[in-house]
Order: sequence, then structure tokens, then C-alpha cells
Amino acid sequence: MSIRNIIRGDIDQDGVVEADDALAIERAYVDAIAGRDPGITDLQKNISDATCDGQVNARDAQYTLQYYVDSLSMKEIDWDDLLYLDRKQPIETVESFSQDNE
Repeated sequence: MSIRNIIRGDIDQDGVVEADDALAIERAYVDAIAGRDPGITDLQKNISDATCDGQVNARDAQYTLQYYVDSLSMKEIDWDDLLYLDRKQPIETVESFSQDNE
């Protein structure tokens, strides 16, 4: 059994949150609202839900891009701090979780 670490926002699961991840999240959202298959797995949907509100939408892409930009500036990045700016209370954190490879 192999276990891999999954990072919130890392839709391509390459171990790094990048601008390409934000773009992929945005594409999946646009496809979904246009009535097309978003082309992502349930695991990728969970990973893409940066705001942990049970939906994948433009806000998730926006926060994923902001996370990436902050990482470029060498800032210490924390999803809760990033999302707290838009909320009155911190959200429940699922920074990463493990999944068995199939």
C-alpha cells in the first residue's frame, strides 16, 4: 500500500500549488456551469475546493492563484490565514490528507 500526501489546491497532484492548478480549477468550474463534464475526479474536486464549502467555483481558483503568488514571494503560506481574510471565523482546515494509490 502506497500513501501519498495531497495538498489543497494541487489539482494535478504534482506536489506543488502553481498557476496551472488555478487555471485547471477555473476550467473545471466553467465546464460545469456550461453543462459540460468538468473532467475531474471526486478526489480532484475535493482538492480543488480551497474554501472547503463543498463547491468548486471561481473563488477556489482565485484563492489557489493567491496561494501560488504568495509562495513566489517566499512568504510563509497558510491556507487558514489566506482564507481568514474573507471570513469572520477561521475555517476547518484540511491542509492535506492521505489516499491509497489504486
